Amino acid sequence: MQAGLLNKQVEIYKPITITNEVGASTTKWVYVRTTKANVRNIGMNRGQQLNEVFYPTSKEIIIRSYHTIDEFYRFKYEDKMYKIISYSYRQEFNDIDIFCDLVNE
Repeated sequence: MQAGLLNKQVEIYKPITITNEVGASTTKWVYVRTTKANVRNIGMNRGQQLNEVFYPTSKEIIIRSYHTIDEFYRFKYEDKMYKIISYSYRQEFNDIDIFCDLVNE
């Protein structure tokens, strides 16, 4: 991994499930940290969700391997939230390669 390629700032969020007194559960996204990343555009397609035209954007985010993440975490980049589709630890580059999609909320 070349440190010069980590030129963008991304925020990492993890989910916390909160159950109220009635038994209904909601998910709250808790800020974990901000880190440097290499962010690349993968593609953009036109889609439809809930009778709304939506342009899902896919990104590849590469961060250092010392961060602890799992598939339920989310990334915030340029004030937009992205959910993890897949990720892999690449030992030869000492990084984590993450593929994300834009969240439509």
